[in-house]
Amino acid sequence: MDELSLRNERFQVSRHLILGCSPLAGIYRTIPEHEAYQTIRTALDLGFLDLDTAPHYGLGLSETRLGRAVAMYGSHSSIRIWSKVGRVIKSVAEVAVQDRPRIEHSNIQGNVGCIFPNTPVGVVPVLDYSSLGVSCSHEDSLRRLGTAAVHGLRVHDVEDETSFIHAMASGGAIDELVRTITSSNRQLCCETHKCRFFISSLRISGPYA
Repeated sequence: MDELSLRNERFQVSRHLILGCSPLAGIYRTIPEHEAYQTIRTALDLGFLDLDTAPHYGLGLSETRLGRAVAMYGSHSSIRIWSKVGRVIKSVAEVAVQDRPRIEHSNIQGNVGCIFPNTPVGVVPVLDYSSLGVSCSHEDSLRRLGTAAVHGLRVHDVEDETSFIHAMASGGAIDELVRTITSSNRQLCCETHKCRFFISSLRISGPYA
């Protein structure tokens, strides 16, 4: 197995262990920018190659900081970034009437339940498992990360039956991921809480429970 050693620790882990990057957005406590960047620098120095983030984490802040850190310290092309879809981050001015029932108020700065104290003010998360929502979320993630592509996408937070049904429905999240990947002629790992798909121009394998 391809392994990496964690400094002086006595155990080894798979080189493709995925580093979760939600703390870059200051989960449960404020994280200064330099600490977020140093976290990624240390992870890359240790040999981590897979980095996972999401629009949910600080309403785009984790993706933005990860993208900057990789640009500063990621000197090789083997780094694999994973992100997620299911939320579209909008400025308050961009929120349309039809968006309002789907605003995730608990994830907004200043609201009880927001676990990311560094979350920017003036932006809101809109839950959206539609084809258009996934497309917008994906494009926004690429812009924040400063990259042309990510290695994998997960459909985020579809544990409840309603969200899962919307994601799996015709014209929903999975349909959009299939369309995106087949049109780009490359493979992408796509996951929901309940199912996993490896999507390419030729096949869809899965799911598993």
